[in-house]
Amino acid sequence: MNVTRRPTVLLTGGSGFLGSLAAASLLAGEECDLLLPVRSHHGQDQLLWHIGFGLKTLGLELTPALRERIRFGPPLEAERLKELEAALEGAPLAEVVHCAGCLDYFDKATLEAVNVGLTERLVDLALRRKVDRFTYLSTAYSCGYLEGTAPEGPHPDPAADPTDYTRTKRAAERLVAGSGLRFQVLRPSIVVGTIEGQYTGKRYGLYQLWNGMERLLCKKWLPVLHVVAPQRKVSLLHQDAFQRAFMAVRRDLPEAPYVHLTSRYETAPTMRQIWDLWNQACARPREVVYYDKVDDVPLLELDSRQRAFLSLAWANLQISSRHWHFATGHLEALRQRGLQLDDVTLASTELCQRRFIEGSEVVQRFIQLYHRAA
Repeated sequence: MNVTRRPTVLLTGGSGFLGSLAAASLLAGEECDLLLPVRSHHGQDQLLWHIGFGLKTLGLELTPALRERIRFGPPLEAERLKELEAALEGAPLAEVVHCAGCLDYFDKATLEAVNVGLTERLVDLALRRKVDRFTYLSTAYSCGYLEGTAPEGPHPDPAADPTDYTRTKRAAERLVAGSGLRFQVLRPSIVVGTIEGQYTGKRYGLYQLWNGMERLLCKKWLPVLHVVAPQRKVSLLHQDAFQRAFMAVRRDLPEAPYVHLTSRYETAPTMRQIWDLWNQACARPREVVYYDKVDDVPLLELDSRQRAFLSLAWANLQISSRHWHFATGHLEALRQRGLQLDDVTLASTELCQRRFIEGSEVVQRFIQLYHRAA
């Protein structure tokens, strides 16, 4: 009796935040096996927990049958690619889903090595194995600083980039698009917790901002707070919405080469509103001085903690000071076909913030000390 083997998907970055959510989505929505390269310092049990959480948001459990569809492979270091290829021997490799990447804004060498160099090696592997498709998880901000709306298409070189991160992601997109492979580039915006506020990622994006507030602005109450908080929309996406959009794009728009994944612009909160949420829930200063961009802040007039916070968050505050708008024609087409996605709103952002505050001993101690005094 002939037994039809499931196709194998090589998914990189499975131990990361979005990679584990993508892995859960593939298990939930497609009949495939997953090969997940895992770095030595990432435990398999931890990775499986994250995949399990991603399945729960889709109403499923990590059953033994689903667990059997996951294999772990060697890490993606250049010198171990032969081991990775050996792990693929005999497997009908159908696709590479490349979610691995470096997020360190300031480590130019690693950004080049991981975001560009690793992508180049995986494209070469995909070409040699003649895969059906190469899916690349990029970022909505790969467009760099441009005027108007970022298109769902290849990006020209912009006038400038916020960081080397966006530049190297754009370079990786070009490698994939120019490979001759059938490809799809997915560009999520800033991902936050689920619609219920649960967040399973590292402290990047909005959580990096809250982490800085926790570390530097919750040691002592500040009567006057100086914040960079322009009245500009912040493009956010709930992590469970990312999963549903990821699945729908693959199922219904497999030929769309570039797709932006973000909430509707109309529902998004502004940076000013996000700061106001924090001030109401935690900081409660007597006065807030708002600035539209970091260059307007009189740094020498501020106390050391506020200067340290601004230094820590400088890149993200620079990014939030610019206008960002992304074309979402593909996502809107999916909505018209019936895809239900929870947009990020001011209320759902507040719920994510509340979960962060409830989980922080530092913030809870600050509230107990200074809210009573106030």
